[in-house]
Amino acid sequence: MIFSSVEFLLFFLPLFLVIYGLTPKNAKNVTLLSGSLVFYALGEPKYLLLLMVSVIVNYFFGQNLGSAGRKEKNKIEENKIDTTLQLMP
Repeated sequence: MIFSSVEFLLFFLPLFLVIYGLTPKNAKNVTLLSGSLVFYALGEPKYLLLLMVSVIVNYFFGQNLGSAGRKEKNKIEENKIDTTLQLMP
């Protein structure tokens, strides 16, 4: 599915906007992540596992960056880039 397709514009986008609008403020990020995964799954499901692994790995790298000092942040960034490049097909 692409952003300019009829399915996206007439079905997925309006449905997602309604769901997102009804979602409580503290769960909007989870709703956005879920909607993104559903969108990508509808477009090309074979890459969904790779996308989920990438999201999880990047989340934990982000958590580590948030609690690290400047020197540690540079090292974590280098590891993040290496790991992300290794995951790419």
